[in-house]
Amino acid sequence: MRMRKLSNRRVTSQIKRQNSLLEAANMQNELQLAKLNMVMKAANIGMVDMEIDKDNPLNPETRVELSEEYWRLLGFESADEAPNTLGGWGSLVHPDDQERAFHVFKNHMLDKTGKTAFDVEQRLRKTDGEYICLRTTGKAIRDEDGNPIRFLNAAFDMTETKNLINEAEKQRIEAQNANRAKSEFLSHISHEIRTPMNAVIGSAEIQLQKEIDSPDIEEAFNTIYNSGNLLLNIINDVLDFSKIEAGKLELAPGKYDIPNLVYDTMQLNLLQYESKDIEFTFKIDENTPLELFGDEFRIKQILNNMLSNAFKYTGKGEIELSVFAEIDKEVSGADSYMPADCTLILQVRDTGQGMTDEQINKLFDEYTRFNMDVNRTIVGTGLGMHITKLLIDLMNGEILVESKLGKGSVFTVRLPQKRIGDAVCGTEAADKLRTSRFESMQKLNRAQIAHEYMPYGRVLIVDYIKSNLYIA
Repeated sequence: MRMRKLSNRRVTSQIKRQNSLLEAANMQNELQLAKLNMVMKAANIGMVDMEIDKDNPLNPETRVELSEEYWRLLGFESADEAPNTLGGWGSLVHPDDQERAFHVFKNHMLDKTGKTAFDVEQRLRKTDGEYICLRTTGKAIRDEDGNPIRFLNAAFDMTETKNLINEAEKQRIEAQNANRAKSEFLSHISHEIRTPMNAVIGSAEIQLQKEIDSPDIEEAFNTIYNSGNLLLNIINDVLDFSKIEAGKLELAPGKYDIPNLVYDTMQLNLLQYESKDIEFTFKIDENTPLELFGDEFRIKQILNNMLSNAFKYTGKGEIELSVFAEIDKEVSGADSYMPADCTLILQVRDTGQGMTDEQINKLFDEYTRFNMDVNRTIVGTGLGMHITKLLIDLMNGEILVESKLGKGSVFTVRLPQKRIGDAVCGTEAADKLRTSRFESMQKLNRAQIAHEYMPYGRVLIVDYIKSNLYIA
């Protein structure tokens, strides 16, 4: 009898312990469920729960249970007002999204492996007739044979995000169209300006070819000629800028030789800035390839912008140009421009004004100029370095800048190029370039034209602009 009472006490104790554990588990589940509900409310996530007939998983009469967050998203005041069937819920889907949404749902339900995901973006109609955009993900619970028996999904309202994306895309297209119109205008107006400018420069050059008795008149024509060339360079910058922005500037690679490229660019700058108290030095590695394949005109433009800036922003001091090359069997990143097996390196060092780190970061922005209180007399548009960077990028090259305010700057450009043959510049060519001295631009121009009577020759000139005919 005593043993039986003891056994009953143990059973009662075990039952109490199990009930206590069950009660604790229920409380824990309720707590987790409460936390989940709080998260869903805070995130505005709606839930859908459906009991699925495995024999007819796509039955439009399947009962649908919507969470409070879901029916409130759609503008309903209570769950009783909201659709309670799969077909009723589907009728709220935007007509343009219905076929796609149903296709995703069908594929998920009928795939017994459960590998086909249910993830769809769709628009649902609210009670006020407006549509909201919902991102819906879900998963079917299946029996041992893979048949769906229950379906759960969560919907997140992304209407505001979608509107922001659409508005950003609209603004991007508008900005793109405006930029295209601006580029087309700049291109057109630049062409229109270049025609009369060529007439101005040509007329001045014709007069400079003659023997002029009056120094004042000769100086006036020199001023017209030099100012016209300066203005033409600005026009060319604007034209290049508009072409690059419109994506219409194309590189024209061809054979060129390093000595001529360097000589022409040095001469242009030394003549233009010959009045400045600047010591110019030139260094070239004698092992630099003699002939390369690349866009000579654009490389000259890059080098000219670098040298021109060095001369402009160095009142007095030193400027050094260095040219050398790194030989490699294959230069990475060059294939989209042209096959390359070496890197041409152009470096310009000056002891001029220098720049702060902040100025270096803005150096390649369009229409950017610095220290205007000091540099107000320096002519330029602020496009030179911007165009230089764009041209270097087109060639898959890079430009490196080191500078200290008041100490000077070093610009290094690396351009992938293709070698032609094994010839190098050598000691003789390097020495000639280093020791060359240049004559006046006007004297050089005069020497280029030799007048010779040619009774046996005829020239046909066709142009609809009278000033062009006059110059020709």
